[in-house]
Amino acid sequence: MIEIFLLILPVFLIIALGSGLKLLGIADDSWVDVLNKFGLYVGFPVLIFSSLVQLHPLQIFTSWKIFAAIFLGIAIVVLLTKLVLWKVEASDPVANAVLITTFFGNVAYMGYPVVMTVYPGKEADLSIIVSIYVIYLFTAGLFFLEWSKNRQVRLRSIIIKMFTNPYILAILAGFFVSLSEITLPAPLLKAMDILKGSATPVVLVSLGIFLTRGVRVRPFFKPLVAILVVKVILMPFFFYNLLRFDSSSTLVHIAVLEAAMPVAISPFALASIYPIHRELVVSAIILSTTISVFSLPLILTFLRQ
Repeated sequence: MIEIFLLILPVFLIIALGSGLKLLGIADDSWVDVLNKFGLYVGFPVLIFSSLVQLHPLQIFTSWKIFAAIFLGIAIVVLLTKLVLWKVEASDPVANAVLITTFFGNVAYMGYPVVMTVYPGKEADLSIIVSIYVIYLFTAGLFFLEWSKNRQVRLRSIIIKMFTNPYILAILAGFFVSLSEITLPAPLLKAMDILKGSATPVVLVSLGIFLTRGVRVRPFFKPLVAILVVKVILMPFFFYNLLRFDSSSTLVHIAVLEAAMPVAISPFALASIYPIHRELVVSAIILSTTISVFSLPLILTFLRQ
């Protein structure tokens, strides 16, 4: 347990650096938007693309059962969450906040540094898992958000947003280059290596700055607890049992770890466009990330037994 905690401690130290910069007055909230945009439009698309182009075409299909199970698992989580929210008659802003935060964790910004620290050399497999989550966010997620906002679904709008998302474009381009077996020039690969190395520290500092925001618990105690229980306990437990047909596989361990990632910042960004309870999302991000300091080492210890 202590060994694993020390292994991923550098990730949380960089997050703490971001918080320290904000508390010292060196950084402010405007940094969050700028640094996140770098991660969204440059750092992580390059990381995803460069990892996929180095993947042999046959490797994409060797673990198709696990990837298919992950895809199915997210669908089950989304549908069950939506059903429960409908039963309890939650308001649209609260329901949307709970729905998006429970299934879409910080699979990229925290997922890459944590997973790559524990399971080095698995960037390509992780990129495919991240792509599955992103596809769900920009299909099922936007479907429900569009419906709650307009009481109709603009499929054209969803398709445009999906296929203009930098992650999706990087995934499609990476698969195309890999499957067509195109050899990229060495200088380009070297440039991508430099860029992808900058992605993780930049977004972790951004996350640390974001975490200095205040937390409000009392006004929305029940939905907040529900989010934390699902993200910290139920999601990893569900995916571990779903993937038990190959529980010794490193890929399964990565999938379970990704399911346990704290709430991502993306729902906060979506709250400026759709009816999502912003304060609930902020509190869920801060508390789930804080809890992950302890929950992720515990889950890793369990997986590596």
